[in-house]
Amino acid sequence: MRSPDDVWHEGDDPIERIASQWLVERVEGLSKERAHAFEQWKLADPRHAEAYNRMEQTEALLARLPFAAVSLNGVSRAANAVTKSARPCLSMTWRVLGGLAAIFAVVAFAWWQWPSQTPALEDPAVCYVTKNGGYQRVVLEDGSTLELNAETEVRVKFTAAERRVTLLAGEAHFRVARDPERPFVVTAGGYSVRAVGTAFNVRFAPVEVEVTVTEGKVLVSPKESPPSSFEATEQEPLVVAGQRVVIAAGSLPSAQKVETVTPAALRAALAWQDRRLVFADTPLREVVRQFNQRNRTQLVLGDSTLGDKLVGGTFASDNVDTFVRLLENSGDIVSEHRAEHEIVLHRAQ
Repeated sequence: MRSPDDVWHEGDDPIERIASQWLVERVEGLSKERAHAFEQWKLADPRHAEAYNRMEQTEALLARLPFAAVSLNGVSRAANAVTKSARPCLSMTWRVLGGLAAIFAVVAFAWWQWPSQTPALEDPAVCYVTKNGGYQRVVLEDGSTLELNAETEVRVKFTAAERRVTLLAGEAHFRVARDPERPFVVTAGGYSVRAVGTAFNVRFAPVEVEVTVTEGKVLVSPKESPPSSFEATEQEPLVVAGQRVVIAAGSLPSAQKVETVTPAALRAALAWQDRRLVFADTPLREVVRQFNQRNRTQLVLGDSTLGDKLVGGTFASDNVDTFVRLLENSGDIVSEHRAEHEIVLHRAQ
């Protein structure tokens, strides 16, 4: 009996094979060097980017297929493993690693059988998760794109009536494909953000939900009463491009002020998308939090008063050591490597 690898290597397209390998790497998160190598590979030949886009779109399409139809090679084993463990959310990593070699055959086979095999139940939700230091970009089945910051978890569930994404933790940026008949709703904490065709960022922290709009407009409402139109009410503020609203946990969206965001502040807020951290008079405690979110090496403030020190500049998010050296060059901070992956910052004597 032939293994999935045998099927993979017989007459395969080397460009498709490499594209699938890049897709797997991007799922797990790319280092700065690998991200650069990926961009260079795409630019080397127009066929590279085309192959990668096809692979990414097919992966999104595969997420919609019922488990019963996914029955070839490693893909079936991955689906069965998920089914047996009763996980309602099928992770992107499982789907990709389960057998990219057979994806195109699986899609054709499953799509042909869909009308007779699809149960009456709604499609299961799909989950995407990033770890500390991770990043992930996903093309959803409707053409919308989703970018996940580090330590983020989302659940995606599309129906005929709406497209819904639940932000369970962390931060994500959404670029929504326009579909007036099927609104795009993001829920975080006790709040909903509704859009039709726009781009916006949502950060879900334990004490607040922050919504920043980069294009178009969104309507923010309590989760229990999702808005039905883009007519703002006393409880549902309308947030447009270049604006932000920060909603404290337990309060109504209307209790918070919608503020205009400067272009510099907007770039800083979204710098995580290109693996940079941009700060402008930012307290060191917040800078430390953002570095710790993205790296295995953790920074610790040995003196709590250091947290008030203001920091400005642009830094590589995955280069903690360089950032620490720059702090030490300021003359009022020294560092101590207390453990293999821990650096303590002290005030210089």
